Amino acid sequence: MRVAGLVGVGGGILILAACETTEEPTALEQQTADLAEFDGLVETLDARRELFVEGAAQDYTVSGARLTWIDISPGNPVLRSYDDVTGERLLYDFAPYWPGSPGSPTDNINFAVDSDLTASMNTMDELNAYDSVTGDPLGSVVLPAPPYGQKWFAYAADGGFLYVMIVRGGKHHLERFTPGSDEGDDLLTLEALIDPNAIGEFTNFTVSGDTLIFAEQGRVWVASLSGGKAKWIQNDEFVGAVSFSDDDVVYSQAARIFRYDRASDAREELTESIAAGYTLNATYPEPHLPTSTTAFSRAGDLLVYESIQGIFSYDLGSGAVEPVLLTHRDNSVIYRYPTAMEATGALFVKGLESDNGAVGADGPTWRIDL
Repeated sequence: MRVAGLVGVGGGILILAACETTEEPTALEQQTADLAEFDGLVETLDARRELFVEGAAQDYTVSGARLTWIDISPGNPVLRSYDDVTGERLLYDFAPYWPGSPGSPTDNINFAVDSDLTASMNTMDELNAYDSVTGDPLGSVVLPAPPYGQKWFAYAADGGFLYVMIVRGGKHHLERFTPGSDEGDDLLTLEALIDPNAIGEFTNFTVSGDTLIFAEQGRVWVASLSGGKAKWIQNDEFVGAVSFSDDDVVYSQAARIFRYDRASDAREELTESIAAGYTLNATYPEPHLPTSTTAFSRAGDLLVYESIQGIFSYDLGSGAVEPVLLTHRDNSVIYRYPTAMEATGALFVKGLESDNGAVGADGPTWRIDL
């Protein structure tokens, strides 16, 4: 603190030299300043968001510039989509669940989305495909009955095709169908992909271009549809979120995030780089650390993930960490489930709302430009 003054002496003026003090703020003063800085950042980041969906919504899925989700506010689930380029919203007429399966409709929600088609196993033993833009039927694929205890075979949509993992003769066959055709192309078996390893309990799979990724017995594998063996991504715990490209696979294990390089068949942990990439202040030194159940979404090299204090982004190329949205200090809004759209740079985030300090059960969905 600087102090200066003028004092009269014998009719003259004596100028007192300025003096310096190095008083440090008290712990309470520092904390007050830190809290004000945090609240200011919350307000700044919140100003970037716009309301996207006010009611109950879940299972957000991105394909190109189209976002598809389940709306459960009317009662039985319905499927909706939104084009982030044109702004057009669509309510599909078909059910996104299998009415004949035991349990409530919400227990039987199933759908897969591609830019060209959206599919659902919404009738017994029939996988039905619909135009993603218009909702018009494109045709169905009649499938054999799944094994006892399984409601339907796992399936995916990509490039205008339907991919189904059919268990036949004790092996998991990946078959590719054109909607409306009951004759599929038998592309491969998982058993051959991981041989000499024995396949355990199969969980799920997805396809994008030439890349197949699947999980069995807790292990996650990546393979090429054009040939070669599958590669284990070296996860040694249960995997939460997974995102992959032609070059790599990024995944979370509890509060740790890893990147597996397909060419070198090696993985690196990103958690330390993320931790070192950001700090706010002494009261909030690590608001950006991943949570123990980290969910994330990816747009190119930008990884958008749930942190202990909100939603942050991590640039896989530069290592830069930036806040996107921060959880309010009173827990009135807690941000979860980021869904990034690479085609337009948009991000969709759920804001769980509460008025008692607990984690809210639901809340609106917000759109943010990354």
